[in-house]
Amino acid sequence: GGRGPSDSGKSKGGDGGKGGRDDDKTLFVGNLSFEVTDRDLEDLFRDHRVARINLAKDRDTGKPRGFAFVAMETKGDAERAVRNLRGAELHGRPLRIDFSGGGKGDK
Repeated sequence: GGRGPSDSGKSKGGDGGKGGRDDDKTLFVGNLSFEVTDRDLEDLFRDHRVARINLAKDRDTGKPRGFAFVAMETKGDAERAVRNLRGAELHGRPLRIDFSGGGKGDK
């Protein structure tokens, strides 16, 4: 044995003792058009250091659900992306971008 759920290959350290919670660097991107693709999101976030993009899709139909989660490399990258992309539009729709865990990056 010895392989528990915490052994998933993700390191939890390196965040200066702040707990290393992924919520601090994962963004919720809402109000997406159903035509938006992973590539569209990669282009939108191209000036930011993205670790992973997860465009939510319906389990049965495979169609987009209108939102995505974008994991950034660091909490600072996430805060910059929220500041820089607030009010951005994609496919003619104003995006809602915020921290996925409900934690606000604002002071």
